[in-house]
Amino acid sequence: MSGTIAGALPSVAGSITAYADPAGVIAGGLPSMAGALTGTSHPAGLLSGRMPILGGNMAGVTLVSGAAAGAMPAIRGHLVGGPVVAGALAGALPAITGRLTDGPVATISGALPSMGGSVTGYVGTAAAGRWLYLHTTPPAQVYSIDAIRGRLNPYLPSHRVEWSASDMRSEVGRINDSWSATLTGAGATLRNRLALQAPYGVRVDLYDGGTLIRSGITTGVGWESRSVSIDVQSDIWTRDIPLRTSADLGTFRDVETLPRRYGRNVPGKLISINQQRTLWLWADHASALIRSVTIDGQAMDGWTWRNEADANGLPITVVQTVDPIDDGAQLVAVGDGALDAESGALLANPADVARDLCALAGLAVNRSDFAAYRSECLDRNLELSGTIDGGSLQAAMQTIAESTHSAFARLLPGYLRLLPLTAEPVATIPADAVISATQDSGDIATRLRVRYGVEESGPRRSLLVTVPSIELTHRSVLAEVTLPLIRDDRSAADVASRMLGMLALPAYEVRCREQLREWLPGQSATVTVQQLGITGTAMVRSAQIGAGKSTPVLLLHAGDAPDVSLITLAQAYTPEPYAGATVATQGNQRVITITDDVGRPIAGAACTLDGSMTRTTDGAGRVSFPASAMPTGAHTIDVVASGFSPFRLTVTI
Repeated sequence: MSGTIAGALPSVAGSITAYADPAGVIAGGLPSMAGALTGTSHPAGLLSGRMPILGGNMAGVTLVSGAAAGAMPAIRGHLVGGPVVAGALAGALPAITGRLTDGPVATISGALPSMGGSVTGYVGTAAAGRWLYLHTTPPAQVYSIDAIRGRLNPYLPSHRVEWSASDMRSEVGRINDSWSATLTGAGATLRNRLALQAPYGVRVDLYDGGTLIRSGITTGVGWESRSVSIDVQSDIWTRDIPLRTSADLGTFRDVETLPRRYGRNVPGKLISINQQRTLWLWADHASALIRSVTIDGQAMDGWTWRNEADANGLPITVVQTVDPIDDGAQLVAVGDGALDAESGALLANPADVARDLCALAGLAVNRSDFAAYRSECLDRNLELSGTIDGGSLQAAMQTIAESTHSAFARLLPGYLRLLPLTAEPVATIPADAVISATQDSGDIATRLRVRYGVEESGPRRSLLVTVPSIELTHRSVLAEVTLPLIRDDRSAADVASRMLGMLALPAYEVRCREQLREWLPGQSATVTVQQLGITGTAMVRSAQIGAGKSTPVLLLHAGDAPDVSLITLAQAYTPEPYAGATVATQGNQRVITITDDVGRPIAGAACTLDGSMTRTTDGAGRVSFPASAMPTGAHTIDVVASGFSPFRLTVTI
C-alpha cells in the first residue's frame, strides 16, 4: 500500500499471511486486529496517529523504522518474536501486559528491544568521542567537546578541559608499558584533586566511542605552563602478587608470607603453623614431593609430609615433625613444587610457571597464549626451580626472563620468548626508514661466568663458558650473571651458551622513523643499516605505539652466532661457595688463575693437579703447571685456601 489512507480500514478478523508494508502517510487509525498476523508488519512512513490495540497473536516481528511521534499502543497479545525499534523514539514505549515467551523465564521472560536509533537520555560509556575517566574521589569525567557532555554520567562531576594522551610506550624488560595525559586549563578543583590523590596511584581510563581503549594507574603528576600532566602505567604488572600470609590460615604463630615453589629439588624454609611447633608449612599449594628436611643444616629424621586443605579449604603442603622444634631452630625442606591444576603435572616448564603466576595476579590468560614459549623451552629441556614469595608480577616475570635468557614483552601472547629469537621476522623495515645505529650500551664479552642454584646463602653452583674463536683474535672479556630460578647444570649450560652467543657479537641500537604498522616489543624484523653494511634479524626493543602506527627501536646483532665452549663447572661445599678458573698457555707453562665467587683472585691457595702435583697461587691468584702435565683434555684441580672449604675445579685444555 503506497498511497494515502484518509479514512479507517475495516476490521480485519481473518488471518493475514502476506507482507503488509504501508509506505505512505496514515492519517487515520488502523482498525483493531483480532486475527493472527503470521507475516511482518513494516510501517516505514510517519505515524501521526495512534496504532490500535493489537489483541491477536503476532508470530512475526513488528519493526518500526521511521519516526514515531505518538505513543505505541498497549500490546496485550502474545509476542513470540521481538520488537525492534530502529528509528528515533521521541515518545514512550507502550506498556506490555501480555506474555513474552521469547527469552529466559523471569518477571519479563522476553528480551528488551534493540535500540538502534538516537536516545537523548543518559547512556554512560556508550558516549561517542574521546574522554577521560579519572577514578579520584569523587571521580572526574574530562571532555573537550561540548557534544560529549550530555552523554556522560550526569551524576558525577564533569570537566571541560583541553586534553591529550600520548602514544603508549612499550619496551622489553623491566620498564612497564606507559603513557601520559596532559590537561590544559583544568580548573583549580581538579588540579588540587589530582595533586593530592594521583601520587597514591589513581586509575585513569581513556574511552573512544564508548570503548575503553587504555587504562592504568598514575605514577606521577606535575604542573607546567597551565597544564597538568599525569604519567600512567599498567597497574596489574606493578601490583604485588596477591600471596597469602600465615594469618590467612586457621592457626599461625608469626605473620609470614606463604611461598609458592616451582620445579624440582627446591629448598625452602618451613613456617611454623601450630602452637606446639610440630606442624610446618612448606608451600601455599599442593606439591609433588618433599625429599628431605634439615634442621640448622643437619639432616633430620622423624618427619612426614602431606598435602592437605587449610581452614579455608585451600590446598597447602605441610611437614609434620614427631618432636616439637626449639625456638630459633631453622627447618629447611627440599622438594618438588606446585602441580598443574588440570593435568596434575609438575610446574617446571618456564611457560607453565609464568602462566600460573599471571593467573594468580588476576590476568585473564589462556593456556594457548603460552604454547609457543612452552614449546621453545621444552625443545631445550629448560626447567625452572625456585621460590616466589613476594613482589610484583612484573618483577616475577622479569626474574623468569633473566633466569632463562628470554625477552619479556607485555604486548605479546604469553609475554615471553627465548633469546635469540627464532620466529620468522614479521616484516622488513625499509633501509631508508633507519635514522641511526649506535653500539648498544651493554658490554661485549667473550667469556661468561654463570651462577645458579641460589639458596639463602647465595648461589651454590657456577660454570664458565667462552668463545675461543673470538678470543683468538680479540681480547678476553669476562661477564658474570646469576640465574635465580635455575638449579640444574643442563639448564644453566643452555642459558649460558645462548647468552654468551649474543654477548660476543657487536650489538647496535637501531632507531627508525614512524612506521604505518604497530610494531610490538619482542617481535623480530629484518633491517639493514646501509651505512655500516650490516643486515640481519633484529628484535624490537621498544616502540611508541599509536593507532595503526609505531616508532620502533630495534636491537641488531652483527655477525653469525659463534661456537661456545664450557670451561669449568664448580660446586660449592659447605659453608662457602664456589670458585672458578681461567687457563692460558705461556710458552711451555699452563697458567691458571683461581678466583672466588665474585671473580676476585685467591692468593696462597694450594692447588693439586690431577691428584699428583701441588703448587701455590701467587698474589694475583695464578698458579702454573708444565704443559706436559696438562695435555689436551679435562683435568681436575683440588684447591685448599684459607677462608674457603676445599673445592675441586675441572678445567679443559
